[in-house]
Amino acid sequence: MEPFFKLHENKQLHRQINILTYLRKRNDITSITELVQEIGCTPPTLRSDIQALRAKLPPSIHLQSIKMIGYRLKIPDGETLDTYLLSLVRETITYKIIDRSLKGNQQSFEAMRLEYHLSSSALRKIIQHMNHELKNYRIQLSPKNGDLVGKENEIRFFFFNFYTSFRRTIITDHSYLFSQETYKVMFAELEQVFQSHLHISNFRATLWLSILKERWLRRKQGEIPSETLSMIQSRKSFKRFSKKITPFLREILGIQQLSVNELVWAYLIALHCISYSSSNYQETRSHKATHYQEEAPTKKWIKQFLLDEALIDGTTKEGIEQMSAYLANLRLLNKITDGFENHALAIDHLVDPSFELLYHSWQDRLQQLKWQEILPMTCIKDVALSLSMIQSSYQQIQRRKKQTIVFTFHGDAGYDNFLMAMIQKWLPETYHPLFLFDQPIKQTKIDELEACLIVSNYDLTEKMTCEVIQIAQIPTHEEWKDLKLHLIERASSHS
Repeated sequence: MEPFFKLHENKQLHRQINILTYLRKRNDITSITELVQEIGCTPPTLRSDIQALRAKLPPSIHLQSIKMIGYRLKIPDGETLDTYLLSLVRETITYKIIDRSLKGNQQSFEAMRLEYHLSSSALRKIIQHMNHELKNYRIQLSPKNGDLVGKENEIRFFFFNFYTSFRRTIITDHSYLFSQETYKVMFAELEQVFQSHLHISNFRATLWLSILKERWLRRKQGEIPSETLSMIQSRKSFKRFSKKITPFLREILGIQQLSVNELVWAYLIALHCISYSSSNYQETRSHKATHYQEEAPTKKWIKQFLLDEALIDGTTKEGIEQMSAYLANLRLLNKITDGFENHALAIDHLVDPSFELLYHSWQDRLQQLKWQEILPMTCIKDVALSLSMIQSSYQQIQRRKKQTIVFTFHGDAGYDNFLMAMIQKWLPETYHPLFLFDQPIKQTKIDELEACLIVSNYDLTEKMTCEVIQIAQIPTHEEWKDLKLHLIERASSHS
């Protein structure tokens, strides 16, 4: 939720969310003194914040006060704090303004002031604070109508970055039926478009479709350089893509006509939805491509540079293929905006010293002239992190069998597979892990796989009969430890 925190200036809500986050992290009774030091407030302010917070929390969450000692947070087993934080965030003016902008519900300054019961100066202060942070996305919020202004590419990327942090695949209430079934129908159709099916993440593709649908309804046009537009239009894979996606947009999403420019935009954005995960975790061993066929020469060229790096030693052939595909895709996505390099993953508590060494080594490499000529980069640290996650995953993967567990994760390039690889380090051999990224998690599929457990870092849309464990998008230290202990104990009881 980092984008929201930076945009929102209400200090009490910041403190309240920090209180919940810290108590969840500690997972034990925490003294008032410790909490005051961590939050950075006085004891009276802490008590006032907690009292107000209790009124907002659902009945299932207990923020307990232990007299003369401190506080403890209790959350039902298998659930994560993220879901409840979203319910708090949704009631804020900041969230409502962004959500209105996405949906195209524009309001005059006076209408916003009346709806939110604010003085003119208070509303201006909120908008000024938001615009100070929105500069980092190269966009601004217009006080005249509450809409985001700037280059369309940057606005679209901001919406994706904003909503993905809330762990939701479908973000708005549409007049048409945009459900997981709609997504399923789309990919059943589109998978025929490609010579080999693209390795698409269900979460990211559904979220992007949800955002693009809103922008298309408002007749917003993304920017694509003319040279890139001509190059993509000449591709065989694009022609097949256009032929297949146009009827879908018309019949399922209600988009009667889409310009060539927007068809190219949709074609390119599919690359941002690629999951660089191993075939070891997939339901079937069928090959799925991680790039368009026309990118093969670029990928081969980048692969040769990777093979010349001493850093690549010990990486499997599949891992090198995935790393080169990621860089080739990023090179093409950068034609739209360099924002696709960027992500905010705080994973320090999930990595070991060898990973940190690899990460810092890639930072040094990517600053070198030869790599900047291959792929001019703005966010070198973020690209280095993605490369490190992909590479480290393909140095550690092992095939498991027996009890089937379905893992379904989402995250930036390399993150979903990175989580799987980290789990593989300690996952007992009595399990057979499957990573489902390219389809909604449905009860029928779980029954078919005979899975005993689902582990997810986003909210599922269907209630399951088997056990479900939900962790945060970036799990806390306590969640990670609890997941490990639970799976080890479960394996022991079934041995």
